[in-house]
Amino acid sequence: MKKYSAKFIFLEMLVMIAIALVSALVLTLCAKKADLFPLWIIITAWFVFLLFISVGNKVLFPIAFKTMNSNLEKENFVSSHVLINRDAYTCGSILVIDEPGHRIAYVSVHNPFSFQTADVMELADVKSDHDKGPFGGTRYVFFSFYCRTNWITIPTRTSRSYYGTESTQVKKAIAKADLFRDTVLRLQQQIINSVT
Repeated sequence: MKKYSAKFIFLEMLVMIAIALVSALVLTLCAKKADLFPLWIIITAWFVFLLFISVGNKVLFPIAFKTMNSNLEKENFVSSHVLINRDAYTCGSILVIDEPGHRIAYVSVHNPFSFQTADVMELADVKSDHDKGPFGGTRYVFFSFYCRTNWITIPTRTSRSYYGTESTQVKKAIAKADLFRDTVLRLQQQIINSVT
């Protein structure tokens, strides 16, 4: 299981650079001052990168969702648990755990055409946690694991502001991350018990 596609991210960056260059060229022609072109490139590139995550999620998430749904049927997944990450400050992703088949499926907006699967026994260091902030707060709660050699982190809550870990929003996000961690660990234990 590979979280992202370097080729796809490179293509996204090329598109962003092209948009920034075209925007800078149009602004330079409108201002009729060629010496402003480098400044316009910097300004437009800044705005394009700022909008990248939200626009990327809006455009690519429906593709990722369609990829996930069409492949779940083909692979005979029984989706026991579904984790959809569409927070404003992270790139979207979908994770599905198939309890009867002991498998997981993953699709990300950084690789929206790729349906990635793994057996739960291929996962290691499965955990849920949050980044600790000042005064007992956090802005990032996540579920994570190693799959083969790739570290996969799936947020259950992201924010620009710190929220206390006792707040309702953060407690819900922690509970969701814990549910996925506990499900994977329980399935791994079931497989170990059935072998012994």
